Amino acid sequence: WVIKDFKSVQHRIESPEFESGGCRWCVVVHPNVDNCISMYLLVSGCEDLPPGWKIHAKYWLSIESPYGRRAINSVARCFDSEGPAWGLSNWLHRSQLDDGVLDPHGDLKIDARVEVLHKSDPMFTWVIKDFKSVQHRIESPEFESGGCRWCVVVHPNVDNCISMYLLVSGCEDLPPGWKIHAKYWLSIESPYGRRAINSVARCFDSEGPAWGLSNWLHRSQLDDGVLDPHGDLKIDARVEVLHKSDPMFTWVIKDFKSV
Repeated sequence: WVIKDFKSVQHRIESPEFESGGCRWCVVVHPNVDNCISMYLLVSGCEDLPPGWKIHAKYWLSIESPYGRRAINSVARCFDSEGPAWGLSNWLHRSQLDDGVLDPHGDLKIDARVEVLHKSDPMFTWVIKDFKSVQHRIESPEFESGGCRWCVVVHPNVDNCISMYLLVSGCEDLPPGWKIHAKYWLSIESPYGRRAINSVARCFDSEGPAWGLSNWLHRSQLDDGVLDPHGDLKIDARVEVLHKSDPMFTWVIKDFKSV
């Protein structure tokens, strides 16, 4: 990114948007904060991203100067709605602009590189209408997270308790040997706070394609504000896929001795 006639820039300026790791980014420069230049990497369009987004990334921002390349090299940072930008507020003192930091035309050239380590998919929300009227097992619409397809399964009455599970959607159609290692989070709001299932890492496979709790909520609690005024139950779900094991490939060579 080349900022033309940098000394004439008086206010915050953003670079054109660029893509890295499937995410959109821009570089932000504040040209004069207490006689220092501030520079940050910002998730572009972050105000339009859905709730719960997170991007774990390393980044590298630099300029060339007679004293060598002056760079910001980050450790892994978590970019999210509360912290969509990372950088340095006192990155360069303005007095150094006359020491060869600017090119002969007075322009400032900034290089940027981003390595995305992990993206957390946003929250999925499912509203079950008139929950008390539901008598049998019910599945949410399918949603995607971490390149895998999921759904939430609710059993409305198992020994007067509500059971809730996260299920790999379409697992019966997956090839032999599939495995997905993931953490998941399922919750509802209630007057007593958010009631959630927070998992440690679990292995979903053909023998165990669903994880959750069989006695997650007693039905007597439905009248304690768990349902909304219309009698609906709102469930939030988030999944973080840690690792996917590709299934085994099998090749059968017919009548091998004849080959």
